[in-house]
Amino acid sequence: MLNRNDDNELKKMVMLCIAAASCVLLMFLVFLYMNEKDKNKKVAKTVTEVPVTAENDVQYGKSNLQSKDLDFWDLYSPSAEPEIEEEEDTNPISMKDIRNSSSSFRSPLDKPDNMDELSGDNSMNNVSSEEDRDLDDDKHIKVLNEDGTYSYYDINEGLKKNEYDFKKYLSYNGRNFRYEEGNNKAKIGIDISKYQGTVDFVKVKNSGIDFVMLRVGARGYSTGEITLDDKFVEYATNAKNAGLPIGIYFYSMATTDVEAIEEANYAVAACLNYGVTYPIAIDMEVVSNDSYRTKKLSNKERTKVAKTFCDTVKTYGYMPIIYASKDYLVSKLDLTDLTEYDVWLSDEATEDIVYLNDEETVDNSSSSSSSSSSSSSSSSSSSSRKKNDKTSSSSETAIENKEYGSKYPYWYSMWQFSQNGRVDGINGPVDLDMCFVNYAER
Repeated sequence: MLNRNDDNELKKMVMLCIAAASCVLLMFLVFLYMNEKDKNKKVAKTVTEVPVTAENDVQYGKSNLQSKDLDFWDLYSPSAEPEIEEEEDTNPISMKDIRNSSSSFRSPLDKPDNMDELSGDNSMNNVSSEEDRDLDDDKHIKVLNEDGTYSYYDINEGLKKNEYDFKKYLSYNGRNFRYEEGNNKAKIGIDISKYQGTVDFVKVKNSGIDFVMLRVGARGYSTGEITLDDKFVEYATNAKNAGLPIGIYFYSMATTDVEAIEEANYAVAACLNYGVTYPIAIDMEVVSNDSYRTKKLSNKERTKVAKTFCDTVKTYGYMPIIYASKDYLVSKLDLTDLTEYDVWLSDEATEDIVYLNDEETVDNSSSSSSSSSSSSSSSSSSSSRKKNDKTSSSSETAIENKEYGSKYPYWYSMWQFSQNGRVDGINGPVDLDMCFVNYAER
C-alpha cells in the first residue's frame, strides 16, 4: 500500500498533467482564432476591391437593340385582350381623345384625362365623333363633356322610354310653356334656394304655381361639410302656410355610402314638420372651372351614392328622386341600376325669359328694397317682355316649327325646363319645372 506522502505526490503529478494539457489546448484555440481572423480580413479586402476593378474594366458602347426586339405583345394570344381595352370599348370616349387617337398611344397603365367618363359601368356606348358623321338622330344622345367637347351615346333600348309627345302637346307662344295631353295637364312648379331672397309665396301660388321644390341643404364641394340652407325654414313655413305642396332637394357631394346616408337622414329630419308630399331629391351636379369632391368617382361609385340616398329616403316613407342634367345622367351614372327611382331631369327648353302666363305685368315689389328699385325692376321687366312679345309676334311660324321639348329619351317624372323664369312674388330669375305625376295624391 502507498503511504500518505506517495499519495500526495501522485495527486501533484496528475494536477500538473491537467494544467499542461489545458495550456496546450488554449494555445491551439488561440492559433485557430488568429488564423480564421486573418482569412476574414483577406475576404473582406477582396469584396471591397472587386467592384472598383469591375467598374474600371466595364466598357459602355452603343446598343444595337431596336424597339421590335423588346416587343412583348406576341407573348399573349390574340383572344386574350387586356381587360382595360374591353372596358374602354364599352364606355364613352370624348371627341378630343378620338381626334388624337391616330397620333398618340396611351399605355393601359396610364390614367386617361377623362377617366371620369371612362371609369365604371355605363348604360350607353359612345360611338363616334361629330367630325366622323352626323349622329343627331333618334338613335344617339349628344352629351356635352366638362372639357367643352361632345360625345355621342347609343340609346339603350333596354331602358324605359318616356312617352311625352312634345311636338303635339307642348305649347309655347314665346312667353310660357304648357303641356296638355287630353285631360292630363302637367303641373308647373319652381325650385328655389336662399339665392332667391325674400319670396311672397301667396303671390307665387296665385300666379299659377302648383308646387315648390326647396333646397334643404348642401355639402361643400371642397370641405365636405353639410350646411342648412339659410332660407329653408322660412321658405318651408311660408310655402306651407300658403297652401303650396312642398318637395325638397339636397345638393349632394357625397363620395361614400356613409355620406349618402348622412345626407338623406339630414334631409328627412329637416322636413318632418312641413308636410312634404313631393319627392326628396338628391341633387347631383358638376362644378364648373374648379375641382370638386365627386369628380374622381367612377360611374359605378356615383350610381351607388344615388342609390344609397334614395333607398334611405324610401325607408322613411318618402318618395326619392334623382335630379341631374341630361349630360350627367347619360355620362356619369349607370342608369340600368337606377330604374326603380324617379328622375328629375334638368334640360332647358329655351334660354329666353319664360313667364307663367300672358299677363303684361309681374309684380315683384315684395322683394324690392325701395319704390325706386321696384320701378326700375318693373321697367326692366317691361322692356324684356316687350322684346319677348316682339319675338313672339314676328317669329310665330318659327316658334311653331321648333321643337322645344327635351331629347332625353328615358323616362322621367319631373322636368326643369327653364332656369330663366319670371314668377310673381320672386324678384329675378327662377327655375321652372313641369311635373307629369301628381305626387300630392300619389
